[in-house]
Amino acid sequence: MSFELQVNADKTILLIDDNEIDLFINEKVINSKKTGARVIKENSASNAIEKFRSAKSKAHMPDIIFVDLNMPLMNGFDFMENFEKLPDHLISDCKVYLLTSSTHEQDIKKAESYRYIVRYLNKPLDLRELV
Repeated sequence: MSFELQVNADKTILLIDDNEIDLFINEKVINSKKTGARVIKENSASNAIEKFRSAKSKAHMPDIIFVDLNMPLMNGFDFMENFEKLPDHLISDCKVYLLTSSTHEQDIKKAESYRYIVRYLNKPLDLRELV
């Protein structure tokens, strides 16, 4: 399944995954599109949420977030529960993509219940899917 991701040089992309190899690969895929977007990596969803909680304005928030579903301590759904509790003025422009190897129907349905999840994508991130 393909999707279009509009990214340009003034965008910030946050990759959240506990697997360093997946972070590396996803960063390379995004950077290979030569969008000029700034890519930030975080290996813990809870660390990302803590940084968001201390954000002073929308300018301190990423434009696009790719978050892994299956992580220890705080998984992708736990992340979304915490993310959607953040002030709307901070997160209203954020687009979240749930990146996972899970094809379970219940995971797909649950992902649809979050207002900030734009798409449910299967790993690995595919270069052909980034436009």
